[in-house]
Amino acid sequence: MQFLAAILVCFFLSVSWVVAQANDEAVVLEEQWTLDSFLRRPESVIYHPGTQLLYVSNINGGGVEKNNRGYITTVNLEGQVIKSYWLAGLNAPKGLALSGNTLYIADIDELIVVDIPAAKITQRYPAEGATFLNDVAIDAQGNVYVSDSWSSLIYKLPSGGSSLEIWIDDEAVRNPNGVYAEQDHLVVAAGDLNGEPLNSKKPGSKRYLKTIDYSTGDIKPLHTTEPVGGIDAIEADGQGGYWLSDWKAGKVMHYSAQGQTMVLLERESGTADLTYLAETNTIYLPLMEEQKLMALGVGHAAQQD
Repeated sequence: MQFLAAILVCFFLSVSWVVAQANDEAVVLEEQWTLDSFLRRPESVIYHPGTQLLYVSNINGGGVEKNNRGYITTVNLEGQVIKSYWLAGLNAPKGLALSGNTLYIADIDELIVVDIPAAKITQRYPAEGATFLNDVAIDAQGNVYVSDSWSSLIYKLPSGGSSLEIWIDDEAVRNPNGVYAEQDHLVVAAGDLNGEPLNSKKPGSKRYLKTIDYSTGDIKPLHTTEPVGGIDAIEADGQGGYWLSDWKAGKVMHYSAQGQTMVLLERESGTADLTYLAETNTIYLPLMEEQKLMALGVGHAAQQD
């Protein structure tokens, strides 16, 4: 299987996108490899340093379909599938987060906890009122946060806690998707009502970045309330900014520490929950609608006069 997977990996080393100016240089994404087999509607990817593998969630059906067909695939950093069905029997697995050797998976209306060495589910936490659990983040204290994009809720599993509880239910956080845990606050991609009815799905396409203070629950715009788009992923770039994806628009973007948004890559749609590995300076991007996983090296090129 591993040899077959290696053959099916497509390498496009010559493809790159020059996307934005940073001082005297332009940011460049260079396609390192694309895996176009074994994946079925891949939604999220995360890297585990202990196994040195990427873990990819595959919805393999509808986004809220409870079919027991969802699964996790492991892939090495060369783009070779190690285990197609590392963990099977899920429903519509989406966001992933890691704490040591523990993997957390958002799956429609429950948070699933997996022991990585054993490849075994150890706990399931039902989310009361959830309809579309989406992304997961873990803060430095071990608290786990899960967004629900349809119910407009953010859940929290306290460190050492026994149940998933509603943490944020606020009109200022509508249709939240991507979440990222900083030291003293959670960064969330969400819209607001802005004149829309409470049950409107439109704020989901008008998301911008907000911060939620862990201690007080105060919600503030990170920089501006100007919509960035249908933000899916939020990943820190290590320079005070973030890598973002917009699923519907098919974009990968960079959000600078100053709040400037730059489009890095455009596909038709389906740019999902990416991850960034600083050690290799690479973005790993699930392409849900294309059923692919792409590795994009981040570099710079001198500006042409």
